[in-house]
Amino acid sequence: MPGCATVFPIPFLLGGLLALALGIPEAVDGRWTLAIILGGLGLAGIVVGLSLHFGFRRRAARERRLAQRQAAWPEEPWRWREDWADGPISDTSRQQVIASWFVAALWNAIALPSSLLAVREALRTGEPTLWLVTLFGAIGIGLLVHAIRDTLHHRRYGTSALELETFPGFLGGTLAGRIRASLDLHAAPRIPVSLRCIRVDEGETEGDVVWESQLDVVRTFRDGGSTVIHFAFRLPPEAPASSPLPGTGGVSWRLEANADIPGVDYRARFEVPVFAPPAGVVLTASDIPIAVGFDDYVQPPSSRILVTTTQHGTEVWLPAARHLVPALVVTASAVFFGGLGVFLLWTEAPQLLAWAVSLVGAAIGLAAASLWFGTSQILATMDGMEITQGFLGLGRTRHVPTSDVLDIATQTSMQANARYYADLALVRRSGGRVVLGRAIREKREAEWLADRLLRALGR
Repeated sequence: MPGCATVFPIPFLLGGLLALALGIPEAVDGRWTLAIILGGLGLAGIVVGLSLHFGFRRRAARERRLAQRQAAWPEEPWRWREDWADGPISDTSRQQVIASWFVAALWNAIALPSSLLAVREALRTGEPTLWLVTLFGAIGIGLLVHAIRDTLHHRRYGTSALELETFPGFLGGTLAGRIRASLDLHAAPRIPVSLRCIRVDEGETEGDVVWESQLDVVRTFRDGGSTVIHFAFRLPPEAPASSPLPGTGGVSWRLEANADIPGVDYRARFEVPVFAPPAGVVLTASDIPIAVGFDDYVQPPSSRILVTTTQHGTEVWLPAARHLVPALVVTASAVFFGGLGVFLLWTEAPQLLAWAVSLVGAAIGLAAASLWFGTSQILATMDGMEITQGFLGLGRTRHVPTSDVLDIATQTSMQANARYYADLALVRRSGGRVVLGRAIREKREAEWLADRLLRALGR
């Protein structure tokens, strides 16, 4: 690892210094467009080189400390990580701010000068395809907005701390503790707290959700100027255990709290230790259920999903454009891939590649149109379900009899701005699924909707 810290950054540092050296004469001669591009490339190379150097050094030091902990506690992997064993566990907001600004600065160091050059050449030559290069600049602006948003969140709420009452959480037992937020969060009527088991690949931060559960915390406690959020989850015995080595992929258990606060929403995410119980450890029975009922559940104030109950049954209406952030994210992706496909078609790029990228853009565009204009109306009675899906309330209606309804399931389908969204689907006894609603902001709300519909069917 020390050799990596010395060797790997050298090409980036030398390339960055060379680009800066070439850019200085261009600036002296007044050729500012090329000077800005070379300067951006030079700064990007130097930033990447230095980041690799210090990153390798930090990783080597962390691995030395990890080896010492492994030798001290070979049978207790939950003590191998300093952030777990030394406690309390800090949330990831500070790391998120650093990562957001790093990505935004690196991207814009290359994309913005290139976009300015493309605009200049497009105005000079009249070549319309050059305007497509500005898509990369637009993405850079979006990355800057994201970094500014993360910074505002961190400045307002600081770093939240997690104090575990069960260390670690054993599969088949419970994970309980309290989150200590630095500000008063009593402006939020409820604070959803989610626990997810996620399988991730090495080098990735997100992956497939293996198991998840959510609690609605409606009571919080003041402790000086901070807010204390208590939680307790029952852990399933069959779920996979945490991977004790950070950054190596595997399984990650994540605890997340969200609250809708005027201005900037509160968000805190923690990686928590969940392991199989050691041999000889007997878990005591817990009175905390894996899934709680919905008798006291109240929809989030920000939810636009309408649920009405009449003498005929229960009707659920999912209007168009319910969530702005996922729609904007998918739309931006569609514009990027669609614009890139058009650019490749106008140039001499391989036609197979150009059409493949264009088709990807078109598929994402359809998904964006569904988020902006898609609606779903579900009526559940003792006789069955009538499902009307389409755009802006217009679409075909299908009837599924009660005898063909096996279950109504929920599943995490997408993530946007560190928030997971769930789909609601009808599982047919005859085979297949019918998606009833997409991009429901909270899985708990999706589970409540499923419960209401099943009750209307007499289940």
